[in-house]
Amino acid sequence: MSEIAIGLKTDLMFFDFSKNKIEKDDYFVLKTPHNPEFFWGNYLLFKKPLNKGDFEKWTDSFQKEFAHVKDIYHMTFSWEEKGNEVEIEKFKDADFDYNEKIVLMANKEDIHCKYLNPEIVCKRIVTDEDWENIIEFQEKNE
Repeated sequence: MSEIAIGLKTDLMFFDFSKNKIEKDDYFVLKTPHNPEFFWGNYLLFKKPLNKGDFEKWTDSFQKEFAHVKDIYHMTFSWEEKGNEVEIEKFKDADFDYNEKIVLMANKEDIHCKYLNPEIVCKRIVTDEDWENIIEFQEKNE
C-alpha cells in the first residue's frame, strides 16, 4: 500500500480490521456488506489519479466489483491528487458529485494544545479485545 498517502491510509484503517479491503492491481475495493447504502463504505480507491479514458474504466470496475451486492445504487471513487480535468467533467456530466478533500498532518511534537479536556482518556490499543471494541464501535457508527 506504499502508493497511498497517509491521509488515505487512515481512512482505510478500519477496513484492514474488518477484512473488507481487497487490493487489486490499480485500486482497492472497500466494502461494508451490512450497509450497502454507505457511499464511503462501498467504494473504489484508485492508486493513481484520474486520467484520460478512466471514466469508462472506473465505472466498469465498480460495476464488476459491486454487481453482486444487493441495494448498492451508487458509485463512489477516491484517489489522490486532482486528476484530469476533462475526465472529471465526464463524471460531472454523468451526474456524479465531485468533492475535494484536504488532509492536514503534523508531527506529534509540533502539536501544542492550548486547552485540554480532562475528561478525555487516551489509552494504547494493545489487546485483541481493544481492537474488537474499536471495530464494533466503527460498525455501529457507519
